[in-house]
Amino acid sequence: MKVYNYNNQTGEFLSEEEAQRDPLEKEERYLIPASATAIKPLEVGKNEVAVFDGENWVKKVDLRGKKYWNKQTKEEFVINEISDELGSDYTDKEPTSQEEYIVWDGSNWVIDEDKKQSSLEETETKSAISYLRQTDWYAIRKLETDVEIPVEIQQQREQARQTIAEK
Repeated sequence: MKVYNYNNQTGEFLSEEEAQRDPLEKEERYLIPASATAIKPLEVGKNEVAVFDGENWVKKVDLRGKKYWNKQTKEEFVINEISDELGSDYTDKEPTSQEEYIVWDGSNWVIDEDKKQSSLEETETKSAISYLRQTDWYAIRKLETDVEIPVEIQQQREQARQTIAEK
């Protein structure tokens, strides 16, 4: 007689073996170890696993080790447990980039041109503000010592102020 061993925590099928006869019984009776059953497991396909639920074998989806990405946050998620299918918030397609303008369109990761333009404008504004902060000492020096700001610096500061005003 065969017995089918399963993991005592997950219930997943592990192996089969021949049951040992009970030496204390005169009749032909077999010992079934803990975490084993005499019920034969179901045949399973790719990404499936047979799980013993205490009474019967059931097929469950087995995606352990597979990577998925959240369609909103692009956060990677690795499946570590036997589970049902992931919800519709996840895809097995890796985002092409973590840039904020890469979005899920329902079937693929695509560039949201409006978000991309907004992101570029925000980057330009931050860069202009940073430049003004880095060169403020020229203006302070002019006020304190009357030393002129170099023409190139004046032009770049004016360009930075225009960039900020346009946004």
